[in-house]
Amino acid sequence: MKTHPGSAWARAGPQLMAALGNTATNVARLGGHSNIAAAQRAAAWSPHPITNALRAA
Repeated sequence: MKTHPGSAWARAGPQLMAALGNTATNVARLGGHSNIAAAQRAAAWSPHPITNALRAA
């Protein structure tokens, strides 16, 4: 029985989402934010601070 090619991604989904969440938290910390939730809310409206922080890192 063959497995669907996308099934490997389905198993890795939770780990991938955790890695993205950790990356977002660390980018906010590198940007000097002490309130991570507020930084993520602000980044949801404007992604420019995220790209600036990534370029600076």
